[in-house]
Amino acid sequence: MSKIQLHVVLNPASGLPGLSRTLFENQIAPLLVQHSHINVVKHETRSEGDGVRIGREVRDAIAQSFSPFPTVYTVLLGGDGTTHEFLNGLILKEEDSESSEASLIDVQLAMVPTGTANALYAGLYPPGSEGTHESSDGQGEHDWRLRSVRALLNSLKMTDANSTTAPPSALVPLTLTRTSATPVRSGDGDNEGPGSSQRTSLAHIITSHALHAAILHDSEALRAEFPGIERFKMAAQKNATVWVSGKLVLKPSSAGTLSVYDPTTDGFQTLSEEKATLEGPFLYLAALTTDRLEPTFVPGPFSVTAALSRAESSSGSTNPHPRPPSSLDIVAIRPLRSPAVSSSAASSSSPSWATSDAAQDVRLQFALGALTKITQLMYDNGKHVYLTYPASSDASSSTEGGKSKTAVQEEVLEERGSGVAVVEYFRCGGYEWQPAADDAQAKLTCIDGTVLRASKTEVEVLRDWADKVGVWR
Repeated sequence: MSKIQLHVVLNPASGLPGLSRTLFENQIAPLLVQHSHINVVKHETRSEGDGVRIGREVRDAIAQSFSPFPTVYTVLLGGDGTTHEFLNGLILKEEDSESSEASLIDVQLAMVPTGTANALYAGLYPPGSEGTHESSDGQGEHDWRLRSVRALLNSLKMTDANSTTAPPSALVPLTLTRTSATPVRSGDGDNEGPGSSQRTSLAHIITSHALHAAILHDSEALRAEFPGIERFKMAAQKNATVWVSGKLVLKPSSAGTLSVYDPTTDGFQTLSEEKATLEGPFLYLAALTTDRLEPTFVPGPFSVTAALSRAESSSGSTNPHPRPPSSLDIVAIRPLRSPAVSSSAASSSSPSWATSDAAQDVRLQFALGALTKITQLMYDNGKHVYLTYPASSDASSSTEGGKSKTAVQEEVLEERGSGVAVVEYFRCGGYEWQPAADDAQAKLTCIDGTVLRASKTEVEVLRDWADKVGVWR
């Protein structure tokens, strides 16, 4: 009987330097060597972006095997960036190829989280589940990191001979999106040359603009001094008052559906084509295929798929509105939906209110008030999606402790109240983002942590791959 080929992709620079290699040598290699019917092919990244090369090498090896039903089994030791690079190399073809994607293959992944935020792993094993470091139950220090690997091996009938009964496992579909971004050219506020062509890449976690993209962009300068997630919070404070201008055009899913969450009915409602185009300004805009970006930071609480919801049910976690694998969820914050903000803007006699000192003060008050509340609830199991504005605004201001508070900061956000939703939550098959030509910040686009400047970004779910790529839990 031929051996099962298992690829191990190791990023030695991910997170804490050396952790990936130590885990492989001390934990994973001894586990794999017990199984005579597995052939391990080990790959190491040599530099940033090198995971793409490894993905291509694996793809080429599969093509040369002439197997009619190939399956790629891979253990990934790294962070979300390592997974992003590997999948791009495995699935996307080079720009000069006749087709943009490789032939359909089944891909089964096991995650060993050694990155900074580890969003994909956090989504697979939210706090309180059996795959988190809080639930090691006196086992080895890193045993929790091996849960996904053990699940993969269990599926191949290669369980650890020394382990106790393996917990229930599941192959969770991984939604992939194709992002086509047109890089900005010289004269558009960036140093891209005039010959820059459209850049296409895959995302498996997030594509974002506005605040989230700005946080990832600015946090890179802080990485050396602050390697942990604290650098993201520092960058968030810097950009909390920045609103970007642009137009968002939502596209229906493969089933032809386009919907928006209504907190008053706790359900998704059909969104008409006339309402599928949204004008800015935007404070936050993110397209998600996972519910959380950190273990307790949950911007997209309904973005868990039904398969993952079933897998998590043993830990008491439930999702009343699971996301179909062929769709993605979009979370948006548009401050002008606030009655207090819109009233302040309407009362101004200046045609350039957006650039006035009064507008900057409103942005600050919104950050201190609504955004603070939203962020707190994102860290409280994603309860921000239930917030609504009051039906009308009281444009007065008050003084507390000698400091003036405007109606914007004092605006009372209710849970499932009578006003419109504070956070817009859409479910769709893709979108187009058209940043304002004169807004450099609006052109920031984040694709699974990689940030570029684009004059237009188009995102669509890879429908043909909806059931082809999975990660073991």
